[in-house]
Amino acid sequence: MARLLTQGIEQALRAAAVAYAITAVFGAPACQTYRSQWAVAEYKRLRAAGNSHVWESHPRIATYAAIPILPAVVLEYHEYQLVGLYGFSGPDHVGGGAPAWPISNIPALPAGRAVH
Repeated sequence: MARLLTQGIEQALRAAAVAYAITAVFGAPACQTYRSQWAVAEYKRLRAAGNSHVWESHPRIATYAAIPILPAVVLEYHEYQLVGLYGFSGPDHVGGGAPAWPISNIPALPAGRAVH
């Protein structure tokens, strides 16, 4: 009985390690790509609308870390400034890839909001 339990635990740990590795290899880059694509599309939309706050220094988009926390969960720290007075800096999204979910949509976890 103990041997079966030990084998079951070993299999579960192996499966978790494989899932974590897949998240690290594919999920973290997918989250970063998803956020960057969103920022570029939003910048293009604002520029096409003739927003007077679009300056030569925009857009500024940077991702400093995309860390797999658990299998299928990635915490990303990024910054963006798309136009004057429209930006964010901080840990903003978790998810196993695209689409990522804003932390601000998860109850009981405060997060910064972009100024629109």
